[in-house]
This record gives sequence, C-alpha cells and structure tokens, in this order.
Amino acid sequence: ETIHAIYKQKRSHIPGFSFSTYKELQQLFKIS
Repeated sequence: ETIHAIYKQKRSHIPGFSFSTYKELQQLFKIS
C-alpha cells in the first residue's frame, strides 16, 4: 500500500520515472 501511494505521488510529478521504477519493483517482487 505504501509503495503504491509513493508511486502515485511520483507519478503526478515525473510520469516516466515513476513508470520505470514501478516496473523495476515488479521485477524485484517476481524474483523474491
């Protein structure tokens, strides 16, 4: 929930950066 909130906040500021970060987080979750 926290990560999702941060993702939403960053998304409003820097869409491109947040999107790439979100994809990286998904990859990390897949590995673990």
